[in-house]
Amino acid sequence: MMIKTLAFAGALSLLSFESAAMMDLAAYKSRAQVDSEIRGRCVYSPLPYHEMVRRIDWAVNQGLITKRAADWGKAYSYYPVIDFFSFTIGAVCSGSGR
Repeated sequence: MMIKTLAFAGALSLLSFESAAMMDLAAYKSRAQVDSEIRGRCVYSPLPYHEMVRRIDWAVNQGLITKRAADWGKAYSYYPVIDFFSFTIGAVCSGSGR
C-alpha cells in the first residue's frame, strides 16, 4: 500500500511540474514587458516575421508556452528566446525591434 501511495504522489508531482513549466499568457506578457525594459537583453535588429513565428511555434511544440501565449506573441511580435541546453525561456523579446 505504501508503494502505491508513493508512486501516486510521484506521478502527481510530475504532472504538476509539467503544467507549471509551461508559460501561460499572463507570464508571457509580464516577461515580455520586463525583458523589453532591460537594455541589451534582446537583439537590436528585428527578426523577420516568419522567423519569429517559427520560434514561437517551436516553443509551443516543446511545451514551453501555451497556445494563447503563442497567439498573443504572434499578434504583438514577441518571441521567446530559448536556452537550448536547459530548454528554458531566457527572455521574451520583440520581433519588431521595439
